[in-house]
Amino acid sequence: MSVEDLKSFAQALLKGQEELMRSRADDKYITVAEAAKLLKVTKVCIYNWARKGIIKPLKAGNRTLFSKAEIEAKLEKGIIKTK
Repeated sequence: MSVEDLKSFAQALLKGQEELMRSRADDKYITVAEAAKLLKVTKVCIYNWARKGIIKPLKAGNRTLFSKAEIEAKLEKGIIKTK
């Protein structure tokens, strides 16, 4: 492996990391109430899905938040069913 190969590899890693950071910065987090409204289910249902690992909660102090992008992706894949 040459020095140029290592440089190209390092640049590709940095570019991938920058894209990942940018996508996370664009990700919107929503509350339990907002998730329930989006999915047309109760807040209890949202908490149950979080407890079962269907959707991953993010704890911010005493608040529970969810990635809107993750919820929408699971909705598209049929993992989450709405009423």
